Amino acid sequence: MRAVVLAVAGVAILAASTASSAGTTEQVQRCAKWTVSARIGGQAQCLREQQGCKPIRARQYQRHGFDCQQGTLRVRWAYLRQRPLVSRRLSAGATCPLTTETRQVDSYVGLGRGPAFPLGSHALVTVELPPRAEYGPEWGAVKRVWLVDARYPGRILVRGAQLDGDNEVRFVDGRPGFTPQKRLDPVREFQLEGGGGAPSLTRLRAPGCYAYQVDGRTFSYLVVFEARLEAG
Repeated sequence: MRAVVLAVAGVAILAASTASSAGTTEQVQRCAKWTVSARIGGQAQCLREQQGCKPIRARQYQRHGFDCQQGTLRVRWAYLRQRPLVSRRLSAGATCPLTTETRQVDSYVGLGRGPAFPLGSHALVTVELPPRAEYGPEWGAVKRVWLVDARYPGRILVRGAQLDGDNEVRFVDGRPGFTPQKRLDPVREFQLEGGGGAPSLTRLRAPGCYAYQVDGRTFSYLVVFEARLEAG
């Protein structure tokens, strides 16, 4: 009789465990685009930026790439920054695999799959080298406005590298303006938050095939473009 009771109890425990697992799976499946499946405080949750959070669970959020800042989730810039920068390299003379995909962002067209896009539909840019005096002696400048899908609530990190050489890509943030100091001191990353447009300069030292690497909490993709010398 005792064996039967134990057997029944075992089946009940197994059923409960299976139901719990199924419930977790269903929870994961219900997580919407741009959200992260997680277990916080023993409960399955779908995390996204700008949703409420409990500071007492800070370490648990951090394991999933978030900080709980004044009761609101934000992706950690350091989490995005630790992703390796594109390492794909092209052999000499290889064709630059230009990005051709475009998306509509409000009344504008953006290059790439999004949710962040350089404005425009063409992956060819021109750069003046040597640069004008206002940009210093080394880095040419290409004006770029970045668009962000208004439905995306989070942080996006943009970096870049040359695919057919060893040159860096650097940036100047045009918000709230392009100051002389900013022009002379380009930085290695461009940070985006929220929808709308963000003016910037892409800084290059040589023509060639380049890629922007666009990183958010739930995505990482490239926008490949070719820089050519400006005629004359």
